[in-house]
Order: sequence, then C-alpha cells, then structure tokens
Amino acid sequence: MKRLFRDKKGVELTLNTVIIAILVVLVLVVLIGFLLGGTGKAKSQINELFDTSTSASTLSVAIEQCKIYCDQIEETGMDETEIAKNKANLPFCNKGFKIDVNGDGEILDDENSVKCSDAPLFVSCPAVTC
Repeated sequence: MKRLFRDKKGVELTLNTVIIAILVVLVLVVLIGFLLGGTGKAKSQINELFDTSTSASTLSVAIEQCKIYCDQIEETGMDETEIAKNKANLPFCNKGFKIDVNGDGEILDDENSVKCSDAPLFVSCPAVTC
C-alpha cells in the first residue's frame, strides 16, 4: 500500500501555487468589500463624479450639463404647447446643481440647488421658458 502512493508524482502542491492561491483569495476579499460599500468616502466621491444631474464640482460642468438638457429638448421636436405641458418633467427647468463657484470646496447654496436659468449659471434655452 505504501508503494502505491510513493510512485505518484506531482501530488503535492508547490509553494508558489499556495502563495498565488492566497493572493487570489485576498484580492477577492478586497474586491467584495469594495463592492459592498466598505470604502465609505471613496464611494460617495465616485457617486458625485457620475451624478452630474444633481451636483457639479465646478460652474463650467453645470453650464455644460444645462446646455445638454436644452439640446435634448430641441432634439425631441416638441412644439411650445407640448413643452409647456411637460415643463414639470423637463430637467432643464427642474434639475438643480450644488455649485462650488470658486473651487474652494464650499457649496454656494447648500439648501437650495441652482437651476439652469438662475444665477450664476444663466443658461438660456430658446425652446423653453421655465
């Protein structure tokens, strides 16, 4: 019986294989922790980066987003009466931005977000009057 197992080659794991397996498990644990929200501040910063409809880090980002909203309205081909009926659903009129005007990290108006046609954005859209 002992001779049966003695003739087997490659049965044992090499030290490199064990180390690689441990590293793979550690990477998976970190990845799962990141995906489940264990990063706190990083998660909120990533959300702010991709959520440009409700927040903007600079004035220029907010202005560009407002121009995109206006272009989308114009591309739909709605006439003035349709636009007036759907004004409550138009992002150009309703989406607000929390503006950091001078880049110091402080938001201009923390309680009320700034709309596209309001100061300091002053973006006009010929197709819409909010």
